[in-house]
Parts: sequence; C-alpha cells; structure tokens
Amino acid sequence: ETKALIPSGGTNLLRKSSVSDEYLKLFDSTNGATVEVAEKDGRRAYKVTAGSSGSYIAIYHNNDVFNLFPDETYVFSYRIYSSVDIPFNFGIFGHTQIVNPSVSGDLGLHQDTERTFSTTTIKANQWQQVYLTFKPISISYFRAFFLNIPVGSHFYICDLQLEKGKVPSSTHSPAPEDFATVTALHSVRDTVDSHTRT
Repeated sequence: ETKALIPSGGTNLLRKSSVSDEYLKLFDSTNGATVEVAEKDGRRAYKVTAGSSGSYIAIYHNNDVFNLFPDETYVFSYRIYSSVDIPFNFGIFGHTQIVNPSVSGDLGLHQDTERTFSTTTIKANQWQQVYLTFKPISISYFRAFFLNIPVGSHFYICDLQLEKGKVPSSTHSPAPEDFATVTALHSVRDTVDSHTRT
C-alpha cells in the first residue's frame, strides 16, 4: 500500500540532482551494473542496467556535504520505472548511509533512526514516486544505494530529492547551490561575450 503524498515544499538538499551526463561520475557501481542518461516516456532519466548477482549502484552526490542535523526529520525521494517488481526497504532499494566520519565503524555510516518507507514494493512497468524518511543522530552527510539489483532487470530513476520533512515535494527542483553555479557560469559567459563583441 502506498501512502498519500502531501507535498512539504522543502528545499532540495541533494546536490547535482538533475539528470546530466556530467553527473554520471558521481555514481559508483559494482559487478557490472551500468548507469547512463536515457529518455523514458518523455522523461530524461538515469537508466540503470543490472550486472551479475549482487550488483548495485551508489549515489555519492553529497559526499562531505554536512547538511543533515540531529533531531530533524528528512525525506529522500525519487521517481522510478522498473522492469520488475522490487522490494523497497533498507536491504534493497531503500538503503541509505547517513555518514559521520568521526564515528568509527558501521555506526559511523548509519547515524540515523526512525526509518520509514512509503511502500513495500516498487511495482513494475509504471512510473511512481517512492520515498523514505529518517532522523539523523549527529551532523552528517547523505548517500543512497540501490542494492542487489535483480539480474536481467533495468530501471529508470529521476527527480532525486532530499528535503526536511516527512513527505516529499511532488515536483523536482535542484539544490539552491546548483542554481548558484549555473547563474555564476552564465554571468561569466555574459561578461566574456560583452568584451569580445565587435
């Protein structure tokens, strides 16, 4: 059963969340899993194709961006279209790491409590938004994983968001830092253009 979505309207805390060839380098993969930019049903998305048994991908967009704080609730969401039904839980496609490197061992990778999931199963052959919530126990940063991708399957993901609150926004927006980077780049180009016109 899927919970009803009531948008929280929060700021996206996940950097470089738009679908882009440039951001492919921020993914990690194992056992032959691949990630590429593709179109699906008019949506620009990342297409992930399974490798051998135990393959997974990881999203490292926020490595060393310490923007998660204790006692706040956060929600991570994305839209997905999968070729097969997939469980949505901590052991498969709902795995996250809330990382505090000053805490040693496995505990330093899982600095969170109170995890909840919007559904138990990602249904095949339909676009859907899924999300999970968690509460950090220390100042930390975020990583997401798609573990144990079923052999022979593929899926598309887009609209990656990390926000404060318990329910995600219904529409994707980039992190403010990403807007600042684009704006700064446009300003540089405008300045260069203005000095090179004859």
